[in-house]
Amino acid sequence: SNPCREPALALRWARLLAEEFRLQARKEEETGVDVSTFMLGGYKAANEIFFIQTFVKPLWDTMALWNPPFKFYLQHLTDHLDVLQKKTHAKEDNDDIDEDKIENRSTFHPGDKNGRSTKSAHQPRSDLPSIHGDDPVSRF
Repeated sequence: SNPCREPALALRWARLLAEEFRLQARKEEETGVDVSTFMLGGYKAANEIFFIQTFVKPLWDTMALWNPPFKFYLQHLTDHLDVLQKKTHAKEDNDDIDEDKIENRSTFHPGDKNGRSTKSAHQPRSDLPSIHGDDPVSRF
C-alpha cells in the first residue's frame, strides 16, 4: 500500500525500504547465507514504476471498483506514478527532480532526511493526520 500514500511520503518510504533491503543483504552475506540479489540495487525509480504498474495498480484498480472509497488511494497512486515517471524522464535528460520540491498534501511529517522525527517525543503530534481526517477508509 506504500505507493498509495502521498507521493513525497511514498518516495521516502520506498527509499527506506531499499535501505532495509541493502542492510538485509549485508547481514545475509555476513552470515554466509545466499544473498538475495534484488536487495543489492538500492532505490531506483524505474524499479518502483515496474512494481506499481505490474502489481500495485492492477490490485488497487480492482479494489476501487469493489469499494469506491479506495479511489482516494488510487488517486495518490496515480500521482505517485506520475512523479516517478517525470523523475525518470528528467534523469534521462540529466535534469534531476529535487525530492524536497515534490508536492505533499499530507499532514504527516515524515521527519528529517534520515527518517527521524523532528518532533520531540514529549510534544503532542499535531502534524499527524486525524484518524477521521481526509482518509475515507479510516471511517470504516
